[in-house]
Amino acid sequence: MVKAIVQDTIHWQNAFPSYTGISDTLSPAAIVRGIPNPDYNAIKITFGFYARVHVGTDNTTKSRSVGAIALRAANECGGYYFMSLLTGKQLHTYNWTELPIDDYIINRVETMAKDEKQPLMTNGYPIFEWAPGVPILDAERKKMK
Repeated sequence: MVKAIVQDTIHWQNAFPSYTGISDTLSPAAIVRGIPNPDYNAIKITFGFYARVHVGTDNTTKSRSVGAIALRAANECGGYYFMSLLTGKQLHTYNWTELPIDDYIINRVETMAKDEKQPLMTNGYPIFEWAPGVPILDAERKKMK
């Protein structure tokens, strides 16, 4: 989930022109990849929302949907990435049903994080490190300057 939010943040930073960039009208994504300006109507689900992701059928009684957490848009055609609450793996789909988050969903995500030995968040934010065990601290950054 942390990786997806960072990727999504970078995507949106590159989607708009920078006042210090080489163009006042073209975004970095438009210059490098030829991607048009963002269409806000194309945003279908927000990061962290819960949904039942439709995974197709094989003509059996097996479930046709999986509980998942929305991660980010996958392409300009309406595809999205989700994190499966069964496996923790990333799913790609065009079809889902957004549902309210309940205590079971919150507990499942917390259990998955504990099983993966994810670090605890400080003040509600993840801890970013230069390398495992080498934190990025404001005091250290000031020393580098």
